[in-house]
Amino acid sequence: MEKEEIIKIVTDFLNRNSIYYEQETAFFTVRFKQQCELRDNTKRDVYVVGYDVGPKEWADRPTEFAYIDSNTNKIIYIITPHGYIEADGTFNDPNEWYIKHLGSSSE
Repeated sequence: MEKEEIIKIVTDFLNRNSIYYEQETAFFTVRFKQQCELRDNTKRDVYVVGYDVGPKEWADRPTEFAYIDSNTNKIIYIITPHGYIEADGTFNDPNEWYIKHLGSSSE
């Protein structure tokens, strides 16, 4: 699959789910990883697409990473600085579970 096609999968997903990214200045990188270990401890061949989400004026723009199954060409999940965007477009913050079930360190 061509780099442009892979990027289009990601941008279509972001646009369809109204997920913010800096459309005009986002810099996309695409890498192929064989047998990449995923969050559920399975291994798959994936495309990993990195892109900037903040304005280009920010010195340290956050980067998010989309994982795409290379066999199905579907988004598996996106890693953000604060959690995960799931394949259905919902946000999953791993810290929410910790705070809810174990309490925050300030309690």
